[in-house]
Amino acid sequence: MDSVKRLFLPPDFGSYQKNQKARILYISSLPTLFAGIGIGILDWRAGFHALALSLFLMSAASVYALWSMRRGKLALPGFLLPFSALIVQTINMLGDGSLPEPAVLIYPLLIIFASMLLGKWAALIFTGLCAVSQMIVFWIGFNGEESFSTLLFILLPIAIAGGLLWVVMDVLDRNMDRVRSSEERWRSLVENAPVTIVNTDRHGVIQFVNRSDNYDANSMIGRPLLDFVRDTNYKRALVSSRNVLKTGQSDSYEAVGRNAQGQDIHYSVSVGPIFDYAGKVNGLTFIILDITEKKRVEEQILKLNAELERLVEERTAQLETSNQELASFSYSISHDLRTPLRAIDGFSLALLDDYADVIDEQGQDYLRRVRSASQRMGILMDELLRLASITRRQPQKQNFDLSALANSIAHDFRRNDPQRAVEITIQPNLLIYGDKSLLHMALEDLFSNAWKFTADKEPARIEFGCQEIEAKLIYFVCDNGLGFDMQYVDKLFQPFQHLHDRSELAGSGIGLAIVQRVIQKHGGEIWAEAQLGQGATIFFTLPDG
Repeated sequence: MDSVKRLFLPPDFGSYQKNQKARILYISSLPTLFAGIGIGILDWRAGFHALALSLFLMSAASVYALWSMRRGKLALPGFLLPFSALIVQTINMLGDGSLPEPAVLIYPLLIIFASMLLGKWAALIFTGLCAVSQMIVFWIGFNGEESFSTLLFILLPIAIAGGLLWVVMDVLDRNMDRVRSSEERWRSLVENAPVTIVNTDRHGVIQFVNRSDNYDANSMIGRPLLDFVRDTNYKRALVSSRNVLKTGQSDSYEAVGRNAQGQDIHYSVSVGPIFDYAGKVNGLTFIILDITEKKRVEEQILKLNAELERLVEERTAQLETSNQELASFSYSISHDLRTPLRAIDGFSLALLDDYADVIDEQGQDYLRRVRSASQRMGILMDELLRLASITRRQPQKQNFDLSALANSIAHDFRRNDPQRAVEITIQPNLLIYGDKSLLHMALEDLFSNAWKFTADKEPARIEFGCQEIEAKLIYFVCDNGLGFDMQYVDKLFQPFQHLHDRSELAGSGIGLAIVQRVIQKHGGEIWAEAQLGQGATIFFTLPDG
């Protein structure tokens, strides 16, 4: 049965265009074969031997065409079949001895037939052959009985038809080339896509598969897609497909399958409609992405997050313990250590006042040094308490004018040290959102350093302002004082670090550490730039501001 079926079907030539030409040639050859033999026998018996022979020739061309197609050839049989038909037409018109209009109409049909089999150039070739046929009929068949104008009248429509057909075929070829090029690009894109793409008809039967990790893609075509869906995903896949067919809206879901090794594979499935020319849904497109690795990473992230939360809780508990210890330490400094210090300072003063006539000058000098050291230690304790309180404190933020705060601080320095002539420049209208008291401490420490390190400069200059760099506001306090060597900049914000001789410039060494804590409490950054003997600039940011 299959062999008989194959006998009446053209072979597969591997391309759509060739298969279409083979189908036309096959459909034309079979009736031509039988009609040529049948009509040829009748014409032979009627005495039209030349016409009968031409019909037998056309039947032979049909047999050759069928035989050649079985061997993968199309060009030569595609030429011989219309050419043999042209010979039959020529002999038939020579036999009639006239130019009947119906017979003349066969020429355009032959040109069209040849063009369909051989392409646009066949239109020009067979236009010329048809013209030759007409001239043969005119000069041999009619012996000049017809006028030359009659010949031109017949040739002109053939030439026009051939030319128009060539133009039409040329346009069609160009459009087909563009379509094929576009199809090849899309096919290459689809076939090389890192996802599985499946097209089905309305009934869920697979029409196209670009790739499959677990099945032979070719064996899947023609089978229902649901045959390849696990029972656990069957209902969800069925509902999704029906909804997309009904609404024309895309849908997506996740499913679990198994690979060839029996391992679970997680998939992300996107379902989209395929519309026909009338805008109706006539199929579905499934885009299936393997998300197993993504799921594995997500699970790993969840585990890491859980571990991170545990570590954060542990760290928080440790910080709470440290804060309690710091609070206890601060209390000890405030009460337990201050009392002895006050006693040392007080008794030293009493000795100086009450026993000055008994203690010699060297002894009195020792007592003054004891008092100075105890007072300096008291100052250090005050600074440590301030640093500890800032560390524990949560900022109480509000909107305020930082420029006004800076002006107030500068006014206090001028009032407390009126003999100094310092040029202070403050950029106006710097409105921010932050803790006013904390930023007051920070600016006061920055102005204090600038005021102190410009003591020997004439004129002394201090500037406070803000500049925008890469959409970030950067505040700064700049002076033209002593500056410092940039190789020690890493020590600048550490407590009890002095970059200058402490005997010349008094200070606790905690001021910039306090400034850093304040800025960090606001989520900002702080850094410094300086040149020894030329001054220094402290930069900081306030993101919330």
